[in-house]
Amino acid sequence: MEETTTIALPNWLHLPRDVTANILQKAGPEEVFKSAQLVCPQWHNISMDPLMWRTLHIPSRDTSSAVKNKLANICFRAVDRSCGHLQDISIETFGTDSLLNHIANSGNTVERLRLAYCTDITSQALINAANKFPQLEELEISYSYVSSKDSIEAIGQSCPNLKVLKIIMERRKIKDESECNDEALAIAKTMPNLRHLNLLGNHMSIAGLVAILDGCRHLESLDLRGCFGIQYLGGTRLGKRCTEQIKEFQGPDEYLDQSWYLSEETCDDKDDDPYWDMYCDCGLRESSEDEEATAYRIAIEYGLI
Repeated sequence: MEETTTIALPNWLHLPRDVTANILQKAGPEEVFKSAQLVCPQWHNISMDPLMWRTLHIPSRDTSSAVKNKLANICFRAVDRSCGHLQDISIETFGTDSLLNHIANSGNTVERLRLAYCTDITSQALINAANKFPQLEELEISYSYVSSKDSIEAIGQSCPNLKVLKIIMERRKIKDESECNDEALAIAKTMPNLRHLNLLGNHMSIAGLVAILDGCRHLESLDLRGCFGIQYLGGTRLGKRCTEQIKEFQGPDEYLDQSWYLSEETCDDKDDDPYWDMYCDCGLRESSEDEEATAYRIAIEYGLI
């Protein structure tokens, strides 16, 4: 007769507190609120610890109102539980002005803020919240409408510790070509301590690039892929300066995933887009000496040299 071997299952309640907290963090806020905190008194106690909510990442690409409202509510509750200890927060799609304001008012400990696909957050909301992020070191704004000259200046003036800025924009037409350098000039004037800058898809011209090189002298990496307003830099004095001044430089014409600029929504108006040839055919030309001289003149006019 065969003997039956009994395998003892681990008792999850005997895990060290920090291990349990790590497991709950990996489960994510939604699972914690929905079920994990209800497992036992110990898990509920751990889920109430503000230090467990220092990092808050809630990924989502669902744009339905029901899902966005549910995740926004979860984020509100999670921010409350952090009790002013929040350091790193990343939200996608469900961000709103009221949620950003709630995060800003939760304390001044946020060091990293990521807003992706948050089309319901306005530039004015970021301007209002800027002075409540004095410890901010990293900011990412991806496929959102938060980025503007004024919001960038507000962040630059209120967040002296900012070291990393990432602004990713979908391909879109320029409403006013005279404003194409506004964001670049705002960065150059208010963010001298930046170390890493990613402006994928920005519509700046050579003048904007020169301003950044002059205003952000500590840059270690600069990603300008998709910034086709700058056009071709290879073999020019400005291109040489970029590679000599910055350790990791990615120019406008370097490889970029086509999904970024060939979405169905952004391709409908390609016949009216003056930059379409540069996006699709890489019809890029070298920057002339006159263009570079103009860029330096504009930078001088803005007091950046």
